[in-house]
Amino acid sequence: MHFVLVETHPVALVVKARLLAGSMAAMALFCISSAFAQTYPSKPITVVWPSVAGSSSDTILRALGTEVGKRLGQPVIIENRAGANGTLGLSAMMKGKPDGYVLNIAPHAVLIQLPLVDPSFKIEVEKDFVPIVFLLEFPLVIAANPGVAFRDVKGLIGYAKANPGKLNFAVQQGTVSHYFAELFRQTAGIELTLVPYKSSAASLPDLVGGQIDLAISNVTVKPMVDAGKLIAIAVSSKERWSPFPNLPTLMESGLPMLDTSWYILVSGAGTPRDITERVRLAFSESLKLPAIEKMFADAGLIGHPNMTPQEITDRLRAERKIWEPVIRKAGIKLQ
Repeated sequence: MHFVLVETHPVALVVKARLLAGSMAAMALFCISSAFAQTYPSKPITVVWPSVAGSSSDTILRALGTEVGKRLGQPVIIENRAGANGTLGLSAMMKGKPDGYVLNIAPHAVLIQLPLVDPSFKIEVEKDFVPIVFLLEFPLVIAANPGVAFRDVKGLIGYAKANPGKLNFAVQQGTVSHYFAELFRQTAGIELTLVPYKSSAASLPDLVGGQIDLAISNVTVKPMVDAGKLIAIAVSSKERWSPFPNLPTLMESGLPMLDTSWYILVSGAGTPRDITERVRLAFSESLKLPAIEKMFADAGLIGHPNMTPQEITDRLRAERKIWEPVIRKAGIKLQ
C-alpha cells in the first residue's frame, strides 16, 4: 500500500507558492541575462582611463582598445577622466547600469588604499565592482638629485638615520607615491619629510634642481638618469626591471619591501558573467599580440593576460591586509 502526502495546510501552500514564484523569477532573470549577453556588444564600449591624454600609457591603451574592438565587433573608446585621485570614472561606473558598456581602468591605489584613508569612499571587490583583467603593472624607481650624499639604499638609510627628517620626499597625497613613501620609511625605520605636489611631473623640475632630494617615478625618468640629471637608487619590484637592468631591487639592497603600480579593468558589480568573460577573452588575446607586447616592453610595462578574475580578487584582498597596518600607523586620513 502506498501513501501520498498532500500538502493542504495553508502555510505550506503559501510557502510552496512563494518558492515556485521565486524559482520562476530567477529562471526568467537568467534567461533575460543570457539573451542580453548573447547580443553583447550591440554598441560601442567606453573604457574610462583615469589619466590625461598623451602619455605613453595612453597611446598603448588606445592601440590595445583598437585590437579589443576588432574582437568584440564594436569600437572600444578610451575616455580620459583624470582628477579626484582617479575615482571619477569608477564612481560613475558603479552608479550606472552594470551592462558592460562602461568599464573602468582602476589603479590599485584607488581599489586598495583609498578606501582605507577616505571615510567617504568605502568600496569592496565583488560588492561594488568586479575585476575582469589585469591590464598593466610597472615597478617604481627611487630617483634622487645627484647632490645627495649617497648612491644606494644602504647609504640612503644610513644618511637618514644620522639626519632624521632632513631628507625630503616628493609625494602626491592619496596616490601611490604617498603610500610608497610611508611604507618605505616604516620598513627602513627612518624619518623623511614628505613634500606634497599636485603631480609627479610637477615635482621633477624641483628634483632636478635640488629643491627636493627624493621621489618615486617610472620609466619617464630614464632619459634624465642617462643624462646624469638624476640618479636612480633602486627599483621596487621583485625582480630587476628591463629599463634599468643594472639597478638593484629594494630586496636585493637588503630592504624587505615590494610595491608596484598596477591597473586592472573592472565592471560594475552585477554585470552578467557571460559579458565579463567575453571582455576578458578579448583583452587577454589582444595583450598577447606581438605588436602590443612590444609596445608594453618598450614602455617598461608588464601585462598579465592570463591572470583570472579570482586571482585578481585574491591579490586585492591580500594587499589590503598588508596596507591596513601601514596606513593605520602612518595615520593617513583624506577628508
